[in-house]
Amino acid sequence: MRKLALTFIFVLAFATVLYLSRHIFFGKISTWVAAEDTPRAADAIVVISGGGLERPEKGIAIYKEGFAPLLVFSGAAREGEISNAEAMGALAQKQGVESAQIILEEDSRDTFENARNVAKIIKERNLQSIILVSSSYHQRRALISFRRALGKNISVISVPASPSWYRKDSWWDDARSREILRSELTKIGLLYLTRTNNAPDDK
Repeated sequence: MRKLALTFIFVLAFATVLYLSRHIFFGKISTWVAAEDTPRAADAIVVISGGGLERPEKGIAIYKEGFAPLLVFSGAAREGEISNAEAMGALAQKQGVESAQIILEEDSRDTFENARNVAKIIKERNLQSIILVSSSYHQRRALISFRRALGKNISVISVPASPSWYRKDSWWDDARSREILRSELTKIGLLYLTRTNNAPDDK
């Protein structure tokens, strides 16, 4: 009986420690997924479509801070005739970015195609480094895809944007944040297992 009581106390104590430390453990998961680097100078800023306006707004802000001379917007049309890349480029011009500093990649329909098609542009222009911008929940998968497409000789600096709805520091308490993170972790796992960029993709 005494042994059973001690076992119960140990299990209860262990469960309590896990519960109280969930912010640290779960927080590390979302931090890893966000893959955030400190911004530094690069040859171009690459913004891939998806999410809301947080991605182009982040890319434009980084551009205005002088971290790179070019903005590359990547993404095909989801609705209507205007591509996501064109819409992001128009937003940048409204905020004072010259059209000559904007490159549009309008064919990509998912993260794999974003990486593949932008890699062609980067290599054709002989650029050596990029700042990659996606949403924080999507950033790790985008980073893996771009590094594979660009190869080891081109530096990828990861600077995620933060959607207002996504609760990065308490995602486990929010159904939408839990679901998006679960989905991304699954897709990241498939990327590592297959060693290719071909994973189910909805951005």
